[in-house]
Amino acid sequence: APWCGHCKKLAPIWDALPGEAGGQFNVGKVDCTVEKGVAGRFGVKGYPSIKYVVDGSKVYNYQGARTTEDFKKFAASGYQTAASSDFPAAEKPSQKPAAKPAADSKAAPEPKAD
Repeated sequence: APWCGHCKKLAPIWDALPGEAGGQFNVGKVDCTVEKGVAGRFGVKGYPSIKYVVDGSKVYNYQGARTTEDFKKFAASGYQTAASSDFPAAEKPSQKPAAKPAADSKAAPEPKAD
């Protein structure tokens, strides 16, 4: 969240993490005040929420110190003792059936060409 003091404090560390990780894992960032669907799918209740996704099947909640070294340790093996949940299924867009004319309505006649 752009207004969150904890998020602002974490930002330079989080932005440095991909370089520090040396390609061992991917790092992403989502503004859940804008992407409310993502926040809901992943159970975000506070900011910042740090999640680690493994093989697209499990999501682990990070609860440690907020340093690049601690993030790297968590990604290497520390996540195995963390609380986890299954990767949430994508929300299907609501599909409304196409509007059908009422049974007693009549279409307007086509204009005649002169």
